Amino acid sequence: MVNPVEKVVNMIKKKILNPDRIRRINSGFSFIPHRFLSQGFLAALQQKELLLYLFLVIASDRYGLSFYSYDAICTLLELDIGGQKTNGLQANSATDGYRSIRRSGRKADAVMMDGNSQSERIHEEKNIAAPLRRQKSSKPLPDVFKDYLRYKRKYCQTPERTISANHRVLGAFAKYLQQHRIKLQTLRIEQIDAFLADYLNGYSTATGRVYRGYLRGFLSYLFDERRLVSKDLAPLVTGPPAFTRSKPPTFLRKDEVQKLFARLAFSTASELRTAAMVHLGYMLGLRPCEIRSLKLNDINFGKAELCLRYRKNNRPDRLPLPEAVIKAIAAYLIGGRPKSKHRTLFLTLHPPHRPLSANVVGHHIRKCMRTAGLNGTAYWLRHTYAQNLLEAGASIYEVKEMLGHDCIESTKKYLHIHIEMMRKVLFDECL
Repeated sequence: MVNPVEKVVNMIKKKILNPDRIRRINSGFSFIPHRFLSQGFLAALQQKELLLYLFLVIASDRYGLSFYSYDAICTLLELDIGGQKTNGLQANSATDGYRSIRRSGRKADAVMMDGNSQSERIHEEKNIAAPLRRQKSSKPLPDVFKDYLRYKRKYCQTPERTISANHRVLGAFAKYLQQHRIKLQTLRIEQIDAFLADYLNGYSTATGRVYRGYLRGFLSYLFDERRLVSKDLAPLVTGPPAFTRSKPPTFLRKDEVQKLFARLAFSTASELRTAAMVHLGYMLGLRPCEIRSLKLNDINFGKAELCLRYRKNNRPDRLPLPEAVIKAIAAYLIGGRPKSKHRTLFLTLHPPHRPLSANVVGHHIRKCMRTAGLNGTAYWLRHTYAQNLLEAGASIYEVKEMLGHDCIESTKKYLHIHIEMMRKVLFDECL
């Protein structure tokens, strides 16, 4: 007998009619949690307050800033909060009315963010079932844990977001040590493994890798800076072995390279910026994080040289600049880069101008490749650069230095790119 519930589920199961018409977010978007509706915050706002709140969510940037004046917002939303701006008294009235409405929206925003006492007022008005309760803060960290976070913040210039994540992991670790009456001076790797096995249960593999890194940093600090432990336990903190298929890096063939560069455009500032990034990725093999960290002072046009101060192996390097790369960068500097106090080479095009992130660099390169009909990523350009070095007769050690690898093992995988070159290197050179 067919389950009625399963029958209903099968009946309402959606079927995609045209995959090409699926809606996707290709640019910035705004986000409002579902509990804005489900927990009564929507009902707590009046119509004008709700209209203004939603508009500010949509119009604001990532920092909560919008560039709309009072008059522009009131005109656009048709808000009648003080009459037209015909004299000083009415102007002040309109401004005060706007601020009053905005304060109401901020109250709802504050409730959504931290669940403070405003939720009790909304509960008393019977707009939500129960007031939100802030979770009790955990016990303060021991002094050595606090000192480590200060050390990370002051000397390592660690971002606050990473400091907060470290605080969360170290707080759980301190609680574990206290519950099991373990002292840092007598800490053993078996105890650390037991903590990680319990704490990381339910987390993804990638998250577990990050959290183990946080704990390794703290253990290194205990050994190197504080001398509280007799042995550095950080190298012993490892994750479970990950068995994956060994596949060679993907690179572009000659015809695909020609197709990519033939589709490069130089009409707009965005196209000039993308063209410069593609040249750096293909002709110098730079990672997206290395491209985004380039400064204006790193480029020496007279010597045709590029200084890489931030490589993955933490060793600065100097690379020769091909003529095509120089022309692409010069075209971007002249016709595409906005005037800014920032010394970073690649900036956003709309104010406030700020440096690009590595993800944005990879996005624009990938978008350019898709335009050329290539389903690849920014790292394909780096792999192609390694392929070109091997075909030009470079040794595995020279490829290692040009790519900025930390160890030869990272470079060996590029030998799988070209079968003939792999055989030559394996049989003629001692790795």
